[in-house]
This record gives sequence, structure tokens and C-alpha cells, in this order.
Amino acid sequence: MTEDSPIFIVGMPHSGTTLLQASLAAHPQIAIAPQTRFLSYWVPHHPTAEPQDERDFERFWTEFVDSSQFQNLGLDADTLYDRLLARGVPTFKTVFSTLLRAHAWRCGKPQWGEQTSSHRCYIGQLLDWYPSARIIYMLRDPRAIVASLLDAPWTNAAPEFHAAHWRDSIQALLRWGCDERLYRVHYEALLIDPEAVLRKVCAFLGEPFDPAVLARCEATVTTPASHAKWGRRHLSNALGPLRTDCLTKWQLRLTPNQVAIVEYLTRKGMLRYGYELSSEGPGALLWSTLMLKRLWARVKLQSNRLRGQTARPIDPPSWVSDQAQPAMGVDRKTDEEAADAQQRQSLGP
Repeated sequence: MTEDSPIFIVGMPHSGTTLLQASLAAHPQIAIAPQTRFLSYWVPHHPTAEPQDERDFERFWTEFVDSSQFQNLGLDADTLYDRLLARGVPTFKTVFSTLLRAHAWRCGKPQWGEQTSSHRCYIGQLLDWYPSARIIYMLRDPRAIVASLLDAPWTNAAPEFHAAHWRDSIQALLRWGCDERLYRVHYEALLIDPEAVLRKVCAFLGEPFDPAVLARCEATVTTPASHAKWGRRHLSNALGPLRTDCLTKWQLRLTPNQVAIVEYLTRKGMLRYGYELSSEGPGALLWSTLMLKRLWARVKLQSNRLRGQTARPIDPPSWVSDQAQPAMGVDRKTDEEAADAQQRQSLGP
């Protein structure tokens, strides 16, 4: 590969992107930067920062270099800024390229790349910027992802939210799966036979296999500073011995109804990518019951607000089965708070 052929690791959160990043970053020729969220956060939040308005760019740069994403790279902001100016008028592409190249240079490696799971939504942009790039898409059983995310302190606790997210995320695979610049890696295969999988990954990248990738590199793995305890556990899981027992841990973590909901929402994708279903039938009924409950809560909240009343606990009407309510494992207070938050957003301040 050439210096204009960067490597990008993408996928759903908790799909193994950190594990693969740590593995490839241990290769003597490859530097994989920790997540920058550059395309998924920084570019959308500063849409006027390039290249005409110098003040907008300065505002973007000031915020970016103060962020944990930049500081995790261990780079000097002033030195990097001088490099940007030396390349002409800064653009988002030159910022991203200069950033990742500087990280690789600091690591003493020629091949550069980055891992941000949410960049799965920007595969087209990455390939537009870098036509010779290599993109690795990590794929994992949606039930295992949901079970893992339920423990994360920074995310939504509703299983159906993560299941729908997984279902939507694989649209990138459906669109780009036949492109020779994208390679799909199943998390399960990486855990069961890491050497065989990493040999194939190295071949895809045009790099010789090196046993160092089996040891993994701790220095490149970062976790949210605001969740230190969870972050240490996440780091330990990513860098510790590979354990295949985690492949079935979701069976203990999820209730049967949660499994049914996840499988109902992700059924087509699961079957397409080789994940066997474990439940039949009840998922559709349970999901419909949940949606009817939430719809009724929103209608009632709207009615209360129009009358100037304070939101209060709401019982679903008789056509939403009371017997299904405890089976869903849905916390009524959580549903009310979610509906209230959505209502506030729709009504404005």
C-alpha cells in the first residue's frame, strides 16, 4: 500500500473495532489512530469551517484541539497547525490527513489509519477523499452488541434502540459490500481463530503478516474519560486474553422477550450474515405492544400539555394488554420520561 492508501476500521459500537485497532496497531508497519469522530461529529458541527471563512476555521480548530479526541493522539497542536498552513488553505480533508499522518509519524510507522465506529455512515466520503483506501467493517451478532451496550453508561438503555441501530447500520454493508476496497470481518471469527483472520486482514491491506498483531498494542486504545470505571473494564476486555465464552454471554444477559425483540428487528440482516435465530413468533407481538404503549403515552402527554396539566403516570387503554406489560420488561417511568423528552423537543422552549 502507498501513503495515500489509509486504513479505516468502522462498525457498530462494541462490534470489535477496538480489538482490531489494537491488533493492527501492533503491526510494525501500521499505525491506527484511536477514534477521532472527525466525519461523524466535527465536520457536521462546523459545516462552514472550510475553506473560505478563516474565522470559522479558527473556531473549529480551537475546539478540536481542546477535545479528548485530539489529545488522545499525543500531538502538538501548534506544530500540526504549521504543517496545515504549509499545505495551503486548510480543508477538512487536509486536516484529517495531516492529523493521521502525524500520528503515524509519532509512532514511527509508514502506514496510517484510524478507527471510528460511526464512520461506517461515511464510507462514501472516505472513499471519495481516498480512492485507494482500505476499509474494514467489523460485524457482530446484534444480540451480543445489544447485551454489551446495555452495560455502557453513555448510551440508551432500550434494547430496541440498539437493535434498530444495528439493522440500519448494515445498509453500509449492503451498499459497499461488493467493493474490493471494503473487507468484512466477523467478530466471532476473530475470537475463535485470530491468527487466521488477521492473516487475511493483512493480505487485504497488502502487508505481510506479523505475529505481533496477536499481542495487540495497548497504547492506541482509549476510553471515555467521563466513565473511568467502565473504561478500564472496556480496556481490559479489548487487551486481555481472547475468550470465546463471550460469544454466548448475551443468552444470560438478555431476557427471552428482549431476544425476541432484537431478532424481530434484525431478522433479515442476521440471516443474511449467518446469525441463526433463537426465537420464533413472539417478537412481532411484543414489539407491537411496546409501540402501542409509547404511542398512547405521547397522545396522553400531548393532551395534558394542551390543557396545561403536568405529566403524570399513564395507564395504557384496554386494547393494550396488561399481561404483556411485565413480560416486556419495560419500565413505565422510563417510557414516560422518554416521551416527555421527545415532546419537549417537538414543542420547543
